[in-house]
This record gives sequence, structure tokens and C-alpha cells, in this order.
Amino acid sequence: IEAGTLFNLHKEKSLIFKGKVTAIGKKNSPIIFQKISDDNWGTIALQGINTSGSNLDNIIFDGGTGLDRKNILIKDEFYYGVGNIKYTSSVSVHNTSNIKLRNITIKNHLKYDDALHIIYSKNLILENFKINYAFGDAIDIDMSQKILLRNVNIEGSKNDAVDLMESSVILEKSSLSGSKDKAISVGENSFLKVKDSNLIN
Repeated sequence: IEAGTLFNLHKEKSLIFKGKVTAIGKKNSPIIFQKISDDNWGTIALQGINTSGSNLDNIIFDGGTGLDRKNILIKDEFYYGVGNIKYTSSVSVHNTSNIKLRNITIKNHLKYDDALHIIYSKNLILENFKINYAFGDAIDIDMSQKILLRNVNIEGSKNDAVDLMESSVILEKSSLSGSKDKAISVGENSFLKVKDSNLIN
């Protein structure tokens, strides 16, 4: 995906990538995923092992929600997702490895759990991230290993800034402020190292 590419997404529509993605924007010409009307779109997902090695740089995700629970009904229970895969975030990294996400902004996230959800993944680098006023958790990391968060700026999350479950994470040179619940939730057999960071209010 070339620098300056603009995706205009309709209500509850999503993009699920199942192969390696190279999306390299520039500081003055970012790649933008945005809503085409007042209604928020669904999720942008990297799904599965074939997305390993993906590189996303200088991207703005503006106006995601996760997939609408009304879309799928399985055994009398509603799911956010496609088949039995749940997508509860604006941006999802699911069952993959060796991913680089740099110079990323996620904003105007509404409705469901997370701005960014990482699950069943390993060896991820997230660098120069900005997430303000997430509807729930800003970054939720589940059952994932060797995740590096560097220069992450999160402000005003309605739940946790960073939420871990059964994951190993290094957080460095970051600022987490104004969360309505915890700055960092380290639960369920997780390992966290925090370096040179500010956790405020």
C-alpha cells in the first residue's frame, strides 16, 4: 500500500488481510483508513500466519469499532467477527509473528473493547504509537510473547491503557495518562518490564 493511499470505509465494513502486508506511508503523506460518513467502520485485521513479516508505517486509523455483534449468530450467542474469530477492536493482530507497526495513530475508536488487540502473536514491535480516548482498553495483548512497545503515548482511555493476559511485554520510553481504570493491567501469568516511562493520573 503506497504512501498517501486513502481508504474510505462504510458503516461496519472491515478489511481482513490474510497475506503479508507492506504499507509504508510518509510523515507528510500517511496512509489513512477513515469513515466515509458519520458511521464508524469495523476493523482492520492482520489474520493468520501468512501475514508474518508485515510492516506498517505512518498510518492513521480513524473511526473503527470492531465488527458488529449482530452480524454473526452461533449457538444462540452473538460474536464480533467472521466465523468463530472475534474482532473486538479497530485494529487487530491475530495469530501471527514478526510484525512491525511504526508511527501509528488510532483515533475516534468507539463501541467495542479495544483500540488495538493483539492475540496469539509473537515478536511484534510497536513504536511511535498514539491512542487518545479509546472507548475501552487502548492496547489489549492476549496470549502473545515478545511484544515491544516503544514510545507509546496513550491518553484518556475509558478502561486500561495497556491490558495484558498471558503475555510477555517490554514497555519503554512511553507515556500512559488519564486512564479511567489502570495504566497497565498485568494479569493471568503475564510478564512485564517497564523502562523510562511515565504513568500519570
